[in-house]
Amino acid sequence: MRKDRVTVIFPSQPTGNHDVATGLSRAFQLLGHATDAIPYHRFFKQWQEYYRFFNIINGTAMEFDTEDTIKSASLNIVIATMQTDPDCVVIVDGTGLHKNAWEWFRRLGIKTVVYGTESPYQDKFVAHVAQIADKTFVNDYNSAERMGLEYLPVGYDSETHHPMIVSDKYRCDVTFVGSGFSERVDILSGIDWTGIDLRLIGHYKIGLDHVLEPYYVDTFVSNAHASLMYNGAKISLNLNRTSVDYDAIETIPEAVSLSPRAYEIAACGGFMISQYRPEIETVFGDLVPTFNTSEELDDLIRYWLDKERDKRRLETGRALAEIVKPHSYIERAKRILKSL
Repeated sequence: MRKDRVTVIFPSQPTGNHDVATGLSRAFQLLGHATDAIPYHRFFKQWQEYYRFFNIINGTAMEFDTEDTIKSASLNIVIATMQTDPDCVVIVDGTGLHKNAWEWFRRLGIKTVVYGTESPYQDKFVAHVAQIADKTFVNDYNSAERMGLEYLPVGYDSETHHPMIVSDKYRCDVTFVGSGFSERVDILSGIDWTGIDLRLIGHYKIGLDHVLEPYYVDTFVSNAHASLMYNGAKISLNLNRTSVDYDAIETIPEAVSLSPRAYEIAACGGFMISQYRPEIETVFGDLVPTFNTSEELDDLIRYWLDKERDKRRLETGRALAEIVKPHSYIERAKRILKSL
């Protein structure tokens, strides 16, 4: 029997949910499905550049807002999807697609599955998308309950995140890989990092005189690079997010479920200290030390960096790698396919 052909549409921005799309694409392939990936983020970027360049060469100051960019990029998405001739389309995030794209998917008779990976921060948009898509999952348990949708946790890419031996350049005492939302910067700034080899990798809005600047590398972080860091660090931090965006004008503290980072650190066999969320205990039991304040994190870091606990850290990391095995994107992809 022929297996369904699946097309995965990536989010409009190459952030953490982009890694979810990558993991799912590979998972569908490993499960034997012909799989195509459509890079919405590239179309989005190309149209942004087009509108900017249009003004430059024409000497105009025409206003092209985000909706113009989304509308143009979404048309490209529909055309690219038609060329792949899929049995179903899996749309990661989904909030960045223009309403015209959904209408065309309906007319073409293409089944649409949305995996909302930005809950609870974008729930008002996900709720709207759920009325249009054939099936919608969300990554936060509270959001799923509130909106009457199916909860599907995020996970890790087993082809990328796994234990390995890494070179010295990836070895450090403590690392955090992720975007520098203001609440994360506040937590990290409240710790005396003197004598600790800290590596912060991601995008932060901090100045050259900021206390964290000496430890910070502003770069796009691939999954492969993150995996190397998790394997090389004595302690990998999992800091949660409450801000809807970098400006932190609106915050939503109700999230209860884990981010991909927690699964990825565990899959690499890394020792993890995590900001508290209820699901950390549900998945990992008491193997992950948790904190809520800078003072608590400071104490935990110094406690676990003690040489007397080197063996316990390694043993805990190996235990986490075993626990997380059922949470790969292969298992998430099976759930999605079953729903069809």
